[in-house]
Amino acid sequence: MMKRSAKRVYQEDPQFLVAEASRDRSAINPHYLAHVKRCFAEGLFVSVATHDEALIDAVVALAKAQHVAPDAFEFQMLLGVCETLRARVHALGFAVRVYVPYGADWYGYSTRRLQENPRITGYILRALIKR
Repeated sequence: MMKRSAKRVYQEDPQFLVAEASRDRSAINPHYLAHVKRCFAEGLFVSVATHDEALIDAVVALAKAQHVAPDAFEFQMLLGVCETLRARVHALGFAVRVYVPYGADWYGYSTRRLQENPRITGYILRALIKR
């Protein structure tokens, strides 16, 4: 069984939000890590979908501490976002699945993602400038 665990940027009903998450996105991380830890304990394959470097480092440390094999989970990242981080994670021996928006509504999807998380715009602009 596979479990996808994504640190999302969507607007949610306030009752489901982590306190302070709207002002400090890292406030989500302890809850996210607890979820990943439960999945590891159940032997589920976990897909960790995030570009948060601190969270990625914490998942790697958790996997090592719990002796979770590198092939028991993967990281997922969007193409063009945090490519140096993606390369670092892959160089550590972890699988990284790269997502590419495509299809009839690729533009709508991409626009919504940028509206939901304007920081992505900075990642994309930096990636374009470096090329």
